Amino acid sequence: MIVADIVKTEKKYEIAIETALGGTIQNIVTDNEETAKKMIDYLKKNQYGRATFLPLSAVSGKNNRRDNLERESGFIGYANELVKVDLQYKGLADYLLGRCVVVDNIDNALHLNKAHGYSLKIVTLEGELLNPGGSMTGGAFRNSSNLLGRRREIEELEKVVSSTEKVIFHYLRILTGWVDLLMKQLIRLQKIQRLFRIKNLQRILWRLITIS
Repeated sequence: MIVADIVKTEKKYEIAIETALGGTIQNIVTDNEETAKKMIDYLKKNQYGRATFLPLSAVSGKNNRRDNLERESGFIGYANELVKVDLQYKGLADYLLGRCVVVDNIDNALHLNKAHGYSLKIVTLEGELLNPGGSMTGGAFRNSSNLLGRRREIEELEKVVSSTEKVIFHYLRILTGWVDLLMKQLIRLQKIQRLFRIKNLQRILWRLITIS
């Protein structure tokens, strides 16, 4: 699986987290280095190109917290604390996102970066990226590249489909019950009609006998 299959976050943080992850969002996660080595050999032998692998046994995040950042204007949190991952992937999330700070807008990001000597990696909710050293990346964020958003939308659609199916099956059961009841009533009506016809026929025959 790739990183995008592992990391989840709230909708309001999706752009920021995807910006923080950058190209690593499509990196392949393996259980250990040996598995990664075998996959690299496979790509090499078959001329399938290159890929980046993240062995869980090797990657781990460190505590890179800075004192008093929480007090800075616009500070939202460290990126690794704004995502949800299974426990086995926590070290991976810390490795990929533990050094990145999320703030609300670019003005506060610039102020924060300058105050800390351009030593932070900062992303904003709209997808601007400030790297250590002072470089900045920004502009229009294309929805087509929003892998985290597409994953969330797929999960939401699956829930809607599942809920709709339950409603449909519920009313189908009700409808089936009504059909069964109507069939029973129809059979009963047919029996009554047959009895009625027999009785009428008996009366007619009796009259004929009496007349003769």
